[in-house]
Amino acid sequence: MKSLLFLFLFLLLFPLSFSGAVAKTIAVKIEAMQFIPNKVQANVGDTIEWNNKDFFPHTATALDKSFDSKSIPSQQKWVTKVQKPGTFKYQCLFHPVMKASVIVL
Repeated sequence: MKSLLFLFLFLLLFPLSFSGAVAKTIAVKIEAMQFIPNKVQANVGDTIEWNNKDFFPHTATALDKSFDSKSIPSQQKWVTKVQKPGTFKYQCLFHPVMKASVIVL
């Protein structure tokens, strides 16, 4: 009887103990000619969302070309799902002084 109870509890709890991490969305605001925050940390499978709050377009373009938003119009957003670990520095192609990074674990 004990072994049956143990088996039942094991089967009941097993999915909870080994369920994968839930992917999350990380928000980056583009405002006043800067990426806020200018450094974010994500896990593979997470989504990063850039929201352009400025009155003119911007890009979020990785220096290694691993991602490129193209032009993000004013009051619009661009979303990408991170696929591989690493540190990815990026900038706005229209305003190269705007720089930031994404660290993917």
